[in-house]
Amino acid sequence: EMHDAEHGYQFSGIYIYKGAGGDLPEIVRGDYVAVTGQIQDWYGQLELTWISDVEIIEAGMKVPDPVLESAENIGTEGDLADEYEGVLCLVQAGEVTELNPPADTGDMDPTNEYVLDFALRINDHFFLTEPFPQVGQMMTVMGILRWANNDSKLEPRDEMDIVPELGLPSFVPGTAFVNQGLVDASTTPPLMLHFNTWVPEGGAVVTLE
Repeated sequence: EMHDAEHGYQFSGIYIYKGAGGDLPEIVRGDYVAVTGQIQDWYGQLELTWISDVEIIEAGMKVPDPVLESAENIGTEGDLADEYEGVLCLVQAGEVTELNPPADTGDMDPTNEYVLDFALRINDHFFLTEPFPQVGQMMTVMGILRWANNDSKLEPRDEMDIVPELGLPSFVPGTAFVNQGLVDASTTPPLMLHFNTWVPEGGAVVTLE
């Protein structure tokens, strides 16, 4: 895990625009690389571009643990938004406060974004959150912090980076019966519960009234 003794993981990440790539090698998560290119300010996003060489020093390395931060700190104009740009960050139990916020320069509606705690946009540059959350839902989201379209946005990499609070949006059938006084009995017909995400190992207890 590479970080600075004084700044920790602040200023430790950068977006690399590889472009068409030419004869450059393909890069996968876990590759430890040396990259040669030019620093560019792309509408506020600091990036390494015009890449002339990529050397894969070692493959299959452990990806650094994410930086645990609040949506407020790393959201647009947040106190640490610049420091953690390009860094893997984790926001735990943030509340969804807006869906599809208005597009800014270079983007278009619908943005396929949602906002946590009125501060941080969760975007779909790498992966679209499915199912799309609802306002008021609690979400734990990990991703790369990126500046784009005049906003700081967290970019989840895949479905494993998004963990919605376990919820029960529906069940079928709408009516089922169980005999009074029975314990550990099945309903007639069987009652099927549909959760909004995977159930933790060991199952989940649902109380019915």
